[in-house]
Amino acid sequence: MYIVLKDLMLKGKRFAASEILDNISDDDAKKLKAMGRIEPVSVAPEVKVADRAVGLDEETKPKQRSVKKKPK
Repeated sequence: MYIVLKDLMLKGKRFAASEILDNISDDDAKKLKAMGRIEPVSVAPEVKVADRAVGLDEETKPKQRSVKKKPK
């Protein structure tokens, strides 16, 4: 897998910067790496995102605390 660093045309298709190329020939990849157009990249698996919302449902709702009155 390669990431496109600069916009390029490859076999009649246009690829914008930051796109991921996964099916290109070794010869094309070698030429584009030499020109500085692409760079090898390893894609990490998706990370499960924890729900950080507070107060949207009853179980994550914060407890209300009473305000103590000052003595006179």
